[in-house]
Amino acid sequence: MMADPLALEILCFRLGGILWGIEAGQVERIARPEEVPDGPLLDPARILGVAPAESGPERCLLLRPGAVLPVDEVLDLVPLSSNDLAALPPLIAGALPDERIWAVGKVGTEVLLLLDAATLCGTKTGAGDRAGQEEG
Repeated sequence: MMADPLALEILCFRLGGILWGIEAGQVERIARPEEVPDGPLLDPARILGVAPAESGPERCLLLRPGAVLPVDEVLDLVPLSSNDLAALPPLIAGALPDERIWAVGKVGTEVLLLLDAATLCGTKTGAGDRAGQEEG
């Protein structure tokens, strides 16, 4: 059996009790919070409507094109094919300001929300200027 040429490698993580995913190629590296270099820090409460665990983020994703997303837990790399993904329902997609959540998938019995790093960082054409980044 041949591998699906359209399969995406998705890095799965938890944030605010929700299972999220982002294409592995959009992540520069994973770091502990104390290892994060100076740079734009994304505020999950502002950009996704969820806050990290009260104990603070366990890990940070250093995203391409250069922002940091704190997360509660990094889980695993999961291959997903286009058959494993679905577009957001129109009612949900219409309520979002942009395409930061671009699809839904399923890992085991859990729903996975897929994020786009360029939109989160405000660098995708049409995205807000530096959307979701903390000031200062």
